[in-house]
Amino acid sequence: MMTRTGGKKAHAGRQRRSRAWSSPVTMPAVALAVVVMMLACSQTMAVKGPSVRGGSPAAMLGATQTGSSETHGAATSVAAALAQALPTTTIHTGTNNCTGIRLDMPGVLLSGVAFSINVTLPPYLEGNQMWPIALPYLLVDVTQNEILDNGTFITMDASQSARIVLQFELDGIVVSGNGGKTLHLIVDQCAPVPVKRNTIPDWASLFPTILCIILAVALRQVLCALLLGTWLGAFFIESYNPLNATLRTVDHYILQTFVSTSHAGIILFTFQLGGLIGLVQKSGGALGLSRVFKRITTTPLRACLASFFLSLMIFFDDYSSILIVGSSLRTVLESLHVPREKFAFLVHSMGPALTSMSPVSSWIAVQLGYITSSFAGSHVSVDAFVMYLESIPYRAFPILMIVFVFLVIVTQRDFGPMLRARPHAQGLLLSDRGAEPLTEPVGGGRGRSYSSASYVPIEPHNPLSPKDSTPLRWFNAAIPFVAVIVLTFVGMYLSGLNTIDHMPASDRPPTTAENIFSNADSMDALIWSSLAGVMISLILVLVQCILNLSESLQAIICGVREVVEPTMILVLAWALGDVINQLQTGRYLSQLIGTGINPIYLPTIVVLVAYLMSYATGTSFGSMGILFPLVIPIVCELTTSDDLRTQTAAAIMGGCVFGNVASPIADNTILSTIATSCDLNAHIKTQTPYVLLVGAVSVLLCTLPVGMGAYPVYVGLPLATLVLLAILLVFGATDNESDSLFDRVVCTRLLGRSSKIRYRSVTALPDPMDEPSDPMPTRRRPWWSSLRFWQREPSSKPRSQGYEAIN
Repeated sequence: MMTRTGGKKAHAGRQRRSRAWSSPVTMPAVALAVVVMMLACSQTMAVKGPSVRGGSPAAMLGATQTGSSETHGAATSVAAALAQALPTTTIHTGTNNCTGIRLDMPGVLLSGVAFSINVTLPPYLEGNQMWPIALPYLLVDVTQNEILDNGTFITMDASQSARIVLQFELDGIVVSGNGGKTLHLIVDQCAPVPVKRNTIPDWASLFPTILCIILAVALRQVLCALLLGTWLGAFFIESYNPLNATLRTVDHYILQTFVSTSHAGIILFTFQLGGLIGLVQKSGGALGLSRVFKRITTTPLRACLASFFLSLMIFFDDYSSILIVGSSLRTVLESLHVPREKFAFLVHSMGPALTSMSPVSSWIAVQLGYITSSFAGSHVSVDAFVMYLESIPYRAFPILMIVFVFLVIVTQRDFGPMLRARPHAQGLLLSDRGAEPLTEPVGGGRGRSYSSASYVPIEPHNPLSPKDSTPLRWFNAAIPFVAVIVLTFVGMYLSGLNTIDHMPASDRPPTTAENIFSNADSMDALIWSSLAGVMISLILVLVQCILNLSESLQAIICGVREVVEPTMILVLAWALGDVINQLQTGRYLSQLIGTGINPIYLPTIVVLVAYLMSYATGTSFGSMGILFPLVIPIVCELTTSDDLRTQTAAAIMGGCVFGNVASPIADNTILSTIATSCDLNAHIKTQTPYVLLVGAVSVLLCTLPVGMGAYPVYVGLPLATLVLLAILLVFGATDNESDSLFDRVVCTRLLGRSSKIRYRSVTALPDPMDEPSDPMPTRRRPWWSSLRFWQREPSSKPRSQGYEAIN
């Protein structure tokens, strides 16, 4: 807790800020003090020449120590001027060493942007003397010969039973000019405490972030983009020294991410969860879970519902969801004449949307790391796991994406290019892709895109594929992950209860569920539960003799290897966040847009930026790594509302999922086409209108009005669901309908236009060996297909020979 009295005078030409004084001080007195000090400085500079480090306040304002008497006289004049202007403040000009005074401030100063300095005093003065209750201080910019701040530290906190206060904050400090700066802090009779910093233009603090975004889009390599962005920030911090910037990037900014206890815990949890996923897949448990759903799929509706609920069961990893559901149910849906494009849409949309919100998944550690580091850099104390849970209802896009998938399945209606998709014959090979659907990626990563040079194609026999003789038992996947979920909440409950029990009786809150989980150490609970999940899965595998100990450990290692690249992205994102925090980019942006943007619109702006960035880069992890350290400091500066901060964090985590679902270069997109044997261009063409619709509805009906306070999120989500359902009912059509409701009512009756044009557009030829008695479902073109620049004639081929493939 900090207690300060005194005043502050900003440099000439800058806006003056008011400050609470311990005694009444008028503005004329402050102006008089500034005039006297400037006169003293000008006289001293005219006599003695350039300034030096150390010495009395007069020496710091431009004097060279040529003699102790001269220095003492100049110092006395400055002290007398201050004493005359501020009678309650006395600056002593002693030379006590006072070793141990620590100044914590940004690594770079921005010209014209206010910053803060945290001052920490040692417990005692020299000779074990107690600090005085009132400590006058003076902060001086030696380079510009300016007094930046002055006042009094109060070391006795009367509100806390006379507790000694040794930590203080100097806020609102502003410097001018560019280049190297030397600041001196004088506390009472102590010698000046010097600190050197480089000063850059305020707009230059955006360069690392801009470079990172440009390289991520141009190179499709988020790792390189994050690394070079971190290096550029270090280049500014190290006063434009490229060698020092390279060394500090590695030995400080990247290394410090491993030193942090919270970061180390997140990395450990990620590795343990990756090992659990690898062991579950190698034991055949994940594939066994999918076999349960095959027994109930006898109609297209049931088959689509089976894929939906199976995706809900495989919530722990988007890769596993896409590849397992796609590979295991592809033949089932094809036998029931479900188009591959529609199946790819179902599998692709469910994977990242559900996993991004699951409390036990391969994503949560990364998201917890972003939340922890970004809010810690903004000096805001939050529980990352509690904020993660509170942000789930505000993630409108992934929630509505899952809801829309369910509505498409239940209503059996489609519109746009998806309505023109045709079922493929069972067993037909792809015309432009000869790859077979697979189960798991090898060397893939959420940070890689399909077009990147490091992309490794999936091979049929990877280390995590179960053996042919492995029994596919569903409970080998269900039991470990249910245990992880249950033990996570049990561990948080016990951790929070233990924290409350060890609090002083005067500060102990009521033992309620909210207080228990708010005081819990979520990272410890996640580490405990993931370790327990690995042990339970290992015991199940060994007891059933599915794998021996060596094979089990190898599966765990392979699972850990799958999460190495996302972990490296996380580490570099932490390093970039530290650099952005040192550059005060958030303060500059908040100062730049603080008067022009209402904080209630910030979640909407963040969602739109996340849409564009994730679509351009094809990775949600990389986009979150860029946006979190950039946006969170801004929202922390603009508002103190916990709800608005939670909405902004949710906007980042929910908006970045857009790229995983919509981007053609996203790894999820490529895996979906391979797992379902769907053509890539056809998948992008049919899915994009659906994703754009959900993205627009989520912003217009949820993010924007909820952020403005028009209605709560629990009203916005049902309202958006009704709008999506209405769009499907009005503009969509089923296989048995010739036209949609919009065609029948608006086009045919009101406009007199008939849109009954028979479909002939397919993506692949059916098998000519199919029985003619099993006809393909007939679809109709929607009304807008007649608005093309050309008209196609009906096919003259007999139905028994299939349909003509039209590109």
